[in-house]
Formats: sequence, C-alpha cells, structure tokens
Amino acid sequence: MVQKNHFSLSVVTSLLLLAAMPVYSDEPTTTAQPQSSAPAQVMTQPTAPQAGSREQETQDLVKSGAKFIKENTKEAALAEFNNKNGKFSTKNSSYIFAVAYTGEVLASANKPETVGTNQLEPLNPSSAVYRNLIEKAKTGGGWVQYRWKNPASGQEECKKSFVQPMGDYLIGSGFYYAPNAAGQCE
Repeated sequence: MVQKNHFSLSVVTSLLLLAAMPVYSDEPTTTAQPQSSAPAQVMTQPTAPQAGSREQETQDLVKSGAKFIKENTKEAALAEFNNKNGKFSTKNSSYIFAVAYTGEVLASANKPETVGTNQLEPLNPSSAVYRNLIEKAKTGGGWVQYRWKNPASGQEECKKSFVQPMGDYLIGSGFYYAPNAAGQCE
C-alpha cells in the first residue's frame, strides 16, 4: 500500500512539474532593427493595415507594381521602377524597389547607384537587411522593420517595408516612422 501511494505521488509530482515548465515556440518574435552592421531582425504585422494608413498605401503601391509586371514585362516594369519621376515614385517619397534573391538590386529610384550591385556582400553593412527582405519574400512576403538611412534627414531611422515575391526576385516599398519612447522601432 505504501508503494502504491508513493507511485501515485511521483506521477502527480511529475505532472505538476511538467505543467509548470515554460512552453517554447518556433515562431519569430524579434523585430528588424540593424544599425549598420547589427544583425537584422524580422517582425511581421499580425493585423491588416487600416484603410488610408501608410501601411495600406505601401501595400497598395507594391500590389500595383506586381500588377504592372504581370500586364507588361519584367524589363518594362524595372525601367519604370527605376524612373524617379515615374508612376511608382509617389509624392510622399515612396517608391518600389526590386531585389533578386541573389542580392542584386534590380530597381531603386531613390538609390540608382545600387542598381546592379550585390547587396549580400559580407562586408556590406546593409546585407543583414537585404537578407531579411529576401527571406520574408521567399516565405510569401509581408512586413519587415529595420533601421535605414533616411536620405531626407541623413540619419538612420525606423523603416517599415512591405515585400512581395515575384518569382526569383522581390518587389517592395517602405516608409520611415518615429521610434517609440524608448527609441526602438516597433
């Protein structure tokens, strides 16, 4: 009888210990904020953007770029994306960028000097951001947050970009925003 109670007590104790253990998840929980050479982290946006918001405007711009590609050719679309005064460079300084999964920049109206360069080079301080943009596109697309030099201010600021896969490359667009009170990009 004592052995049976000891066994029952052991089972109950084991179950209680298991119930108190933390649960781990494989879901990503970090946000993208590389400052120059710091590793980039990816954050997805869990809810749909509000109508009229910068998020919605950005998604709409990327979706219209994807539609333009499908209705024309990749080459024609890249030429239009690289046109600083084209239909995909908006009044609020948004534009569509395109990056091959190899890291080669295919379009960037705001930084034309990067077109044709491989941004995954190990010594490139921006390579972590490009890796995260490519990884997000390869998994279906979505939002990536990071720090990036804003050409208007000359400072590294919070930036949020939406990327969409287009075969062996991605297209995307983003916008700058203010950090939270602690100075973090959320």
